[in-house]
Amino acid sequence: MKASLPRVGYFLIGSVLMVMELGFGAAPADAAPLSERTFGPTGYDHVRLGMTVRQARATGRIDHRVKTGSGRCTGWRLKGRRKGAVLISKKYGVAAIAVASRARTPQGVGLDSLRWELKRAYPDLKFHSDPARADVAVPGHPNARFDFGFKDGKVARLLLTLAGQDCF
Repeated sequence: MKASLPRVGYFLIGSVLMVMELGFGAAPADAAPLSERTFGPTGYDHVRLGMTVRQARATGRIDHRVKTGSGRCTGWRLKGRRKGAVLISKKYGVAAIAVASRARTPQGVGLDSLRWELKRAYPDLKFHSDPARADVAVPGHPNARFDFGFKDGKVARLLLTLAGQDCF
């Protein structure tokens, strides 16, 4: 089964991120430690793929549940982050994490990374028929995927998803 993010998934993630950007204030003034900026391989800022809502809330890193349009999943804001979202499936737990910050994958890719940097970091990267999208299995974690969106040749959207999730 090819793991990909259909157009409706991007609409869902984009909608959740847009709602979260409105009126939630600025990020904390102090910079997060480097370990908290690492996006992946199985989570971000103490929230891990597969966690239940209860487990994810217990980390103290998510808040402000938002509507997602899907009865199977709930959307949450990453606490203390101006932009960022977590989608939690009733069946699979944390299914997707989206960041819009200075977070970087363990291979050094983040927002504003160039396409060639992405290709160098992930030789197995698969570009979609839509040239603004690509995805790859997270190295060493076959049940996780990085999904990238591009604008003007740079990474503009960065998702970590659970393979086979049912949110989008």
